[in-house]
Amino acid sequence: MACLIVLPTVAFIRHWVSGVLDESYYQKHHPFIPDWGSLWEGLVALWVANLGFKVIGLLFPTSNSAKFWIIFGVWFCSVAYFYHIGYLFGEWRADRKAIKAERKAARKKANEEARAAKERAKAEKRALKSRKQPAIAPSTEAVFEDMFKAIAEKEKRGRRR
Repeated sequence: MACLIVLPTVAFIRHWVSGVLDESYYQKHHPFIPDWGSLWEGLVALWVANLGFKVIGLLFPTSNSAKFWIIFGVWFCSVAYFYHIGYLFGEWRADRKAIKAERKAARKKANEEARAAKERAKAEKRALKSRKQPAIAPSTEAVFEDMFKAIAEKEKRGRRR
């Protein structure tokens, strides 16, 4: 029966402490109904307390002579260690999630930069093609003048030889 008290006790304590520490907490949550995070903490506390009772059962199976405070101390230490292991695992998972998000953002940025570079290269290639074609076609007179000059220079060179 004592184990069943752990879940609501931890859930409500976490809910009320969150409300005291964060002023905007109660704007999102009802003051007397714990949110899912508080209920999850209560479940974790219940699970950890049960593990602690199992440790006590393994260390002191039928010992009636052991003092209450020693058993309580062993139970409390085992619960603290299990809870800390769970906390460290949660931190590790959060770090892994942050690393994955950072890598994903870096890949996205690299892909965008590569796509932009490819677009710039295409634009430069189009610009080079357009430069090769004259913007304004020369007039027929200018073409003939150039041809006559070329022919006259060719004749001059032929006479010199």
